[in-house]
Amino acid sequence: MSTLSEEAYGQRWLSTQETNALFLAGRTLADLPGNWQAQTSLQAEPLAGDKAQTRDLDGDRLATLQVSNTGSQPLRLRLDSSGYPHSAPQPGGNVLGIERTIFDTQGQQKSLTSAQRRTGTRQAGGDRQTQCA
Repeated sequence: MSTLSEEAYGQRWLSTQETNALFLAGRTLADLPGNWQAQTSLQAEPLAGDKAQTRDLDGDRLATLQVSNTGSQPLRLRLDSSGYPHSAPQPGGNVLGIERTIFDTQGQQKSLTSAQRRTGTRQAGGDRQTQCA
């Protein structure tokens, strides 16, 4: 199972269907009965159960987390982390550039001001409507 996990997270070429199949297989394995016991640095009494358990940890508790298998069955531990940086990263500018070009119906390039020409005015609550040329 650990080999499968390493391959799945080490490859970015899995299709949506393959990723979903791996998720369902992992969920099925997590729901299989099997007694386990572990000691963590988070609490004095050991954790034990017959199914998977989930814990939410902040950065300070995660930094000092230690887990030991104190049972007789194999213990599989999965750690997922997510978060946001304290400050915004410096702009890279070398990955993505955005450019906007306006074309008319004949495929000729136009300026934005010529595309926004209007005739008439719109009055709040009035009966005159804006018309575009």
